[in-house]
Amino acid sequence: MHGGGSDGESVAGGSDAEFEYEDQEDTVIRSDGEDDDDQMVIEPPEVRKAPYAMMNRADLADRQTKCVAEAAELLQVTQEEGFVLLREHNWDLLRLQEAWFDNDKKVRDRCGLSATPSSSSSSCNNGPGTCSICMSAIDELVSEQCGHGFCKDCWTGYLNSQVDEGRSAVHTRCPQHKCNRHVSGNFFERFCDEEHNKKYREWCLRTYVDENPAVKWCSNPVGCTYACEYQGVEALEIRCNCNYSWCWACGEEAHRPASCKTVVQWNVKNSAESENISWIRANTKKCPKCHKPIEKNQGCNHMVCSKAGGCGHEFCWLCLGEWSTHGTSTGGSPPE
Repeated sequence: MHGGGSDGESVAGGSDAEFEYEDQEDTVIRSDGEDDDDQMVIEPPEVRKAPYAMMNRADLADRQTKCVAEAAELLQVTQEEGFVLLREHNWDLLRLQEAWFDNDKKVRDRCGLSATPSSSSSSCNNGPGTCSICMSAIDELVSEQCGHGFCKDCWTGYLNSQVDEGRSAVHTRCPQHKCNRHVSGNFFERFCDEEHNKKYREWCLRTYVDENPAVKWCSNPVGCTYACEYQGVEALEIRCNCNYSWCWACGEEAHRPASCKTVVQWNVKNSAESENISWIRANTKKCPKCHKPIEKNQGCNHMVCSKAGGCGHEFCWLCLGEWSTHGTSTGGSPPE
């Protein structure tokens, strides 16, 4: 079925370019118009953005500084207080904000801060008196805002020993018995030597990863200084800048399609210390946060993962849930 010669020539002739041009023009208009949302654009793998971010030490320090500055500005507190508040709330600014505006005095007390905002320097000179540690008469005692004064030598010995114990140094409290006052970083800078100061600053930086559920260190068995930040909740394979791939959920080497549980069981079965591991599995439970094995040999169901070797997480031995959610009916304290 073809039309006449003249019509065919008119269609196949010079008007072809016009039609082609109009079709191309329509395509451009559609691509720049409102139909963009309906078109699926598939990017090549090399340009797709990963749902996580890898950070080196400089990136970690910068991210931590920004978080502290944001919290300090929002809550109208000092940088030191912003650091303590964020750390005690697992670097979750939203969680801190809700607790703070609900009862800021209660939050200050729980975090070991004074009831009123402090100045940039929290140290106080109490004048002459007797040091409560060495019981020596001192011309000038030094104290935090709690007022418990000690001599400079005792402060130096106490703070150095705290740093030597490990990352729990960032949780250091006043040496006075039952005093919950937090010891600021200014005291470490003032009384510790350069080596201990360097260690303390390292613990302060590492707490942004160790106590932050959204950030984890790369689990490369040969060692890696990169950390990964991931805000999602699903298990994910992480590809580190060191070219090592690992599972976000369990920290083991990437193992898709096998589940994390299967990988753990396989590792236990092939371990040279299978008998020791069998005992650990039978007599301990893993911390829900850092997965370190914990033995319960006595006491109540309130478990605290050791801050020196673990993460300090508080949980229930029976259900492994957070202890803060347990009320008096379950043997715990009323939720805060």
